[in-house]
Formats: sequence, C-alpha cells, structure tokens
Amino acid sequence: MVSGSRASGWRPGLFRFLLLAGIALLQVQIPTSHGFNMAPSDACLALALVVGNPRLRIRRGVFSPWHVALLGVFTASIFLGALRDGGLSQYAVLNKFAGLLVLTALYLAFTSYADDWPRLEEMRRFFALAVSLGNALMLLLFFVPPLDALWAGVLGSSARYAHLRLCGMLIDPNAYGGLLVATFAVLYVGQDRRERTSAGRRVLDNLAALTLVLGIVFTFSRSAWMALAGLFAFSLFRRSSSAPKLALAAAVAIALSVAVGAISVDTMAGLANRVGTVSDRVEINEDAFRMFAENPILGGGIGAFRARHEVIIHNTTMWFLAEFGLVGLAVFIGFTIWFFDKGWKSLQLAPPGRRALVVGLIAAHASLVIFSMGIEALYQRHWWLVLAMIGAAHHVSANVRDDVRGAPGSPSTRSRWPAGSPP
Repeated sequence: MVSGSRASGWRPGLFRFLLLAGIALLQVQIPTSHGFNMAPSDACLALALVVGNPRLRIRRGVFSPWHVALLGVFTASIFLGALRDGGLSQYAVLNKFAGLLVLTALYLAFTSYADDWPRLEEMRRFFALAVSLGNALMLLLFFVPPLDALWAGVLGSSARYAHLRLCGMLIDPNAYGGLLVATFAVLYVGQDRRERTSAGRRVLDNLAALTLVLGIVFTFSRSAWMALAGLFAFSLFRRSSSAPKLALAAAVAIALSVAVGAISVDTMAGLANRVGTVSDRVEINEDAFRMFAENPILGGGIGAFRARHEVIIHNTTMWFLAEFGLVGLAVFIGFTIWFFDKGWKSLQLAPPGRRALVVGLIAAHASLVIFSMGIEALYQRHWWLVLAMIGAAHHVSANVRDDVRGAPGSPSTRSRWPAGSPP
C-alpha cells in the first residue's frame, strides 16, 4: 500500500476539512419551497465520502450485526410495502429509507477518520465548539427580535419558532433542543477536572455550558428538558457540586431575561403547559399502538402511519413498534444497547486521560435515548455523530494506545492514516 497522498490520489487534508465542515453545519437546515429542508452538512459529508473513498474502512468493533439488521428491517419493510400497496410514497423512499442509508454513510466517514485518540478528541471538541458558538448567536437573535428579523430577511429562517421558541438554524425547536443536549453532554459532562487546562479555557467551557442550558430551556422542548434532567442527575452522581451550580446560574439568567422583558412569565408558563400538545401525543400513541396490534410481527410498514394519519409519531420506540412491529423494535433496542455496551468497554480499556471523553459520549447517547421518547429521533444527525464517536472510541481503545498513557495530546503509536496526514 502506498502511503504518500500524491501517489495514491488521497488528500487527507481535504477530507478532514470537509468532515469538520459537515460537523459544524449539523446545526443548519435551509427551508425550501418544496416542502422539505436542505441540510448543507449532507453536501459536505457526501464530498468527504467521495474524497475519502480510497481510505474508508469498516473497522473492527465499529460496525455490528445490529447495523446490518437495521438496514435489513427497513429494506424488508420497503419491499413488503411495495408488494402490498403496489407502490411506495416518496416520503417512505426518500425521507425514511434513503435517509437511513445517508446516515449509515456518514457513520462510515466519521469512524474512518477517528482512528486514534487525538482525532477523536478533535471531533468532539470541534463539535462542541461549533454548536456552542452557534447557540450563543441564536440566543442573541432570540432576545433581540429586530436582529432576528434582519437575520430572517437575509437567510429565510428565524431563530424563533412561532416567534416564541428558540429553534436555532434547525427550524424545529425540538430537534434543536436535542442537538444542544448532546453538545452539553460531550462538553460539560465529559469534562475531566484532573486535566490541566488554562483558567481561560475553564471559564469558556463553563460559559458555553451555561449558554447551552439556556438554549435548551428556551426551546421549550419538554423532550429536551427530560434529557437535560437526566444529564443533571448523572452530573450529580459523578460530581456532586457541578449540576447545582450550573442550574443556579441558569435560573439567574432566566430571571434576568424576564426582568429585562426579553420574555414574559405568562409566555413561559403557557409554553411549558401546552395541554393540547400532550393530548395530541397521547392520541398519536394510541393510534400507533392500534397499528401495531393489526400486525404485531412486522408492523404497518415504513411510512404507513404518516400516510394514514398525516402526522408522524413523536416517539421513536412507538414508531418502530407501529411501522416495524416486534421485529423492528427488537432491532432498535439491540442497536441502542450495543452502543452502551461498547461505550462501557471503551471506558474500561481507555487510558485514564481519555476516560472523561468516553463518559461524555455515553452520557450524550443516554440523553438522546431519553430525548427519543418525545420525538422521532433516529434521523437526528448529531445522534449518529455521537454513535460514530462511541464506535470509534471502542476501536481505538482496543487497538490503539497512547505513547504516554493518560496524556491527551500524546501521539498514537498505531495510527492507520497515511504518513503526513494532518493532526
């Protein structure tokens, strides 16, 4: 194998740039007039796949039979649906089936790049930094409506969903809340207090964590609030002093927001107690269970619930149960548990200086599992980034060791990328 990039046509620097650009753009959706939103991150990551094709690898410990089973369930459902109905909807083919293929390809790109600890840390840190900076800007737009109006006039989308809820650049406040929860987990829950960092970086990390919590609060996404509560509980268990301090700081910031008139108490109370939304979700789940009861083994088929009820199921577990039956539900549960298992094994094998990174990833995965109870979360790209980093951590911890165990910045001894590739 030729290691030189010129001889092989391989340009790792370009691949790295496209991959990181795709990660930075995970927080962006562009509305169109055709009833769907464009994700610029997909374009960057598709180019990364093309550029990185010579070196893409299905690594040991990164992919599992559950990945294959998930693709198999979707493929079988597409095939059976076509036989039953004589055709398939565009939504089922493009949004659901092709969407899963795209996410699997992104998972391959992420795990192919993160083949040592420094690269994995780079991805984690870049993701946290990009989302934190973007969220700080979105909070500014949220609290200064004239700026938000100018922003919307230029880019076509507002940071305020229905002028009331923070939605960032993802348009959907629930999806944006999930993104912020995952970022908070990898940034704050994954902090290592023993790591020697400058006072400035500690201040910036804590400030970023605070703005992320504020962002989650002002999405008024109860699914994100549940996930954040889970992270706070985990933080209390891990570091008893961490969560109360952050919660207190967030409460003070919210009180100041009310005091200056940025948002009213009545508005906050009304959004937090949306009774109609709760009753709608209950009715949707009842309809989903009825669809499952009609065909408990294979479910109603991919896209069947939306075609029948003109709404999606806002619960990932219930969605699998309704459209893929017990077979699909077993695969989804096995898929999510596999990453907890690999995360735990990575934690046991990782050098001491890398364990906090793995803890943050496990916490992010757990929070998104909680989050998925209130939203159809499988297609959230940031979840697949978290899953990819867990898979990569398992591969690296089992196969790659730092020269100096526990030193976050030390070079790896068995990097599988070409000589001369960027750090």
